[in-house]
Order: sequence, then structure tokens, then C-alpha cells
Amino acid sequence: MTVAAIARVLRPESNSLSPSHDPTLPEGASMLSGVAVVVCMTPLDVVSTRMYNQGVDSKGRGLIYSGLWDCIRQITKKEGLLGFYKGSTASLLRTGPHTVLSLTFWNEFRKLYDYYGSEIPEAEVAQL
Repeated sequence: MTVAAIARVLRPESNSLSPSHDPTLPEGASMLSGVAVVVCMTPLDVVSTRMYNQGVDSKGRGLIYSGLWDCIRQITKKEGLLGFYKGSTASLLRTGPHTVLSLTFWNEFRKLYDYYGSEIPEAEVAQL
């Protein structure tokens, strides 16, 4: 899902991909994208981190979890579904600004390209 798609959901009356009349719309859509990334990725991060950080025996088998599904089962049983979201605040504080800045700059550069892109000769672009 792109920033433009989220912007259209937030403001359906705007048909423009990058509305210039409301500068907060791309930033708001970027923030929602960052939250979506954290909600989707944190459970995977929790499981992979726990699998990676567990000790192993002399045969290389995990001391705590026997595999992926065992790890998921144990987290669910001991901590509930919220156990998959441990560290989500730190993840959001890390991912949020990165997502907002990346998507906002990309949106602004796309506007510049749409405005100037057809006027720059190919030879000048190659020198950049």
C-alpha cells in the first residue's frame, strides 16, 4: 500500500496522487503506514529474536523451542497474543520517523520529477 493509496482513503474527495493543497496528508498517510509496518512485523520479529537468542545443545537443537511452531505456541500459551507485541513501542519509535521521512521525501521528489522530469535531457540526468 502506497502513501497515495492511504491518502485517498483518508481523503476520498481528493483524486490527486500527491495533493499539494494539504501538506499534512502525506505525512499522516506515512504515519499510518509506519504503524501498519509495526503491527505486521513485530510478531515476526519477536518469534525470530527468541528463536535466535535461545541456547543450543551439543547437537545444535534449541534448548527452549523445538521449532517455529513450538515457539509460537509457547508465546501464545505463556503470554497471550500481546506477547507477540513486546517491543512494539521501541519498534514504532525506530520505524515511525524513518517511514515518515522516507515516504514524505519520496513524495516530494516525485512531485519535482513530475514537474521537471520531462524537461531535463537524458545526458544531464546521466551526469547527476
